[in-house]
Amino acid sequence: MENSNGQVKMKRALGFWSTYFAVFGCMLSGTAMVALGNVAGYGGSSVWLPALIAVIPMLAVALAYSELVSMVPGGGMVFEYTMPALGRFWAIFATLAGYLLLVTADGGIHLAGISLYGKIEALASIIMCTIFAILGIIGAFGLGAGEQVNTLTPLQPENGWATVVGQAGAAIWWFIGFEFVCPTAEENKRPHKNIPRALIFGVITIVLFDLLFAYASVRYTDLDVLMTSTTPHIATARALIGPLGWVCMTVITLCAAFTSVMVHLVALPRLLYGLAYKDCAPKIFMYLHPKFRTPWVGIFFTSGLILVTLIYIQLNGADVNVILGLVNIASVTWMCSYGIALIDVLVLRRRYPDYPRLTRFPGMPAFMCIGLVGLAYCIWTLRSSWLYAGVALVLIAVYCVLWLRHKKLSLFEPQPLEDMVSTLMARAEPYPEWDQAVTAWLKQREQAHV
Repeated sequence: MENSNGQVKMKRALGFWSTYFAVFGCMLSGTAMVALGNVAGYGGSSVWLPALIAVIPMLAVALAYSELVSMVPGGGMVFEYTMPALGRFWAIFATLAGYLLLVTADGGIHLAGISLYGKIEALASIIMCTIFAILGIIGAFGLGAGEQVNTLTPLQPENGWATVVGQAGAAIWWFIGFEFVCPTAEENKRPHKNIPRALIFGVITIVLFDLLFAYASVRYTDLDVLMTSTTPHIATARALIGPLGWVCMTVITLCAAFTSVMVHLVALPRLLYGLAYKDCAPKIFMYLHPKFRTPWVGIFFTSGLILVTLIYIQLNGADVNVILGLVNIASVTWMCSYGIALIDVLVLRRRYPDYPRLTRFPGMPAFMCIGLVGLAYCIWTLRSSWLYAGVALVLIAVYCVLWLRHKKLSLFEPQPLEDMVSTLMARAEPYPEWDQAVTAWLKQREQAHV
């Protein structure tokens, strides 16, 4: 399908289950499993505490993105949410700080249509999650064939309470990119229903499954191994059921690498597409393949980022400290982007109280404030990574200023929400529920200004 200017439109093809498994599949990225084992090693029997601390801001973020995606169901995600709230500078900053570094650090080719992505992602996620859940249940309840090397004492942490609560920031990575389904809003059949449900249920599923496997790891694997291994999840699976466990977790790891790359090659190119559409990134990122209707240039750009990261890690001996160092840097910048999204909700509720929010939760201001406090604490626990994260954020800020000055565009002036949604209507395939509600709102705004 094409719009009035002859530009190809993205196709609406994703349903709830494809969306949900994309959220859940993010949990099993390679770096997420390394972070899971690492946090389990430091947290030991009290690993539940950093998980609880981390899940609170993540649920707040899930609620925020649920409302925002129902307001502006476009491929630009946080960019398009932030434009009418805080202006172009913070919109570009939130996008690049959150997702350029995130994809680079996670570096786990998807060129065909989005429906194929949904089917493959769902199938791979089902395989991974089933194996992962079975191993977690076996280990957490002490049913493994191997020897239990640690006794669980949830209120007596082996490494002390200070060490345990200090892992909250690292535990954030368990939820790596769960909101990556939001950029597929233009390709979702009912984004205001499917995406919020997938985000909320996805976060809950992730923390439950991760805790099961974390406790399996603590029971059956030496804590020092969990803290230092580049493949702690494979070590745990082998300890649980021997060679079969090694085979099962190797299958998961391969699937995880595949699904991580799939998710990244779906999300970041669409974010860049949204940026380019608003003249905040080179126009070349707007190109859609005429047959598959996918942003090919962005896909190749994202592939290059992933490749550079993989080469860097290999040149440094694939050391766990190198991997976790990249993860922690990206976590800090990623949480800054989350913070901006939470602020977007507060600002847009105040500035556009009558806008039709197809998904709306009560008590949002309180939830957003709790989420901001939680993010601030998690960032504090990663203060050893502040220097490199700060350098990255400064470089992104410099790009934002230089690009906007070059284009002679305002930095901090919020863009009218009317313009954002009108542009989205023109470029996206029809979405009757949202189209009708927003069209009525636009008419009211026009009449009010007459």
